[in-house]
Amino acid sequence: MKEREKMKRLAIYCVNYASYGELASFLSSVQEAAQKAKEVLAVDVFVADNTDKDAEPIHVEKGVCAIRIFLFHENLGYMGAVQRMMALTDISIYDYVAISNVDLILDKDSLLAMADLDLGNNVGWIAPRLFSAQLGYDRNPSVLLRYSKRHLQLLRLMFSYPWICVMYKKTFYKRKKFHRTYREGLRFYAGHGSFMILTREYFNRCGIPTYPVFLFGEELYLAEKCKSNGLSVVYCPSISLWDKEHVSIGGLRKPAYYCYNVSALSYILETFYSSE
Repeated sequence: MKEREKMKRLAIYCVNYASYGELASFLSSVQEAAQKAKEVLAVDVFVADNTDKDAEPIHVEKGVCAIRIFLFHENLGYMGAVQRMMALTDISIYDYVAISNVDLILDKDSLLAMADLDLGNNVGWIAPRLFSAQLGYDRNPSVLLRYSKRHLQLLRLMFSYPWICVMYKKTFYKRKKFHRTYREGLRFYAGHGSFMILTREYFNRCGIPTYPVFLFGEELYLAEKCKSNGLSVVYCPSISLWDKEHVSIGGLRKPAYYCYNVSALSYILETFYSSE
């Protein structure tokens, strides 16, 4: 018991929506990484099943991780499900808390790297290397500098009129350059939302997230909470994942996709930019 008490502790809160094959692969990768780090890092995994129709049983393979399944069977949204799980568990016992999609594969050495981190007391969010198989590049750092109010207003306008989105993706989006490499330890504004690692200090200063939006904008919310509480977001590519991308939202109808983005951007603007 004394040995375990000295170990760092990680909780992973992940959300499944009709993506049972991806969930099984993700949990298997976590178990493999946790096995390699079992002497230095204890890992608990909490899974929300938001699947509201044709839900399937979730089979958990035996391993070093403790895995708890929450069979909500209603679509609470990404942060909605995470926040409900956090309210039903003791977040205070963990050194790190990851909020995760399930269409990911965790590199087998990543949890060893996490256990070795020594970032000080002013880091609230750790952004890993998140390599997109579809796009062929690391999606972190996601947002280097805080968006201006004008930029977010233009994004909201774009999602309000879907034809603008279509034109953007066919023109300017394809011209963007994505292949720059960033140094380990870089401080920046916001990480990508697929796998977000929050530190104990984040919860000490910011508390459990209370983001009320169904989908999208989670990274901007967490970035603003870090900013307003004097916490940094740091890039740590020694923690590495492969992102299959958009498995759960791939079937989302376009009108809902645009509507959720408008709602998210409206909330961010009203909550964090109203005085600007």
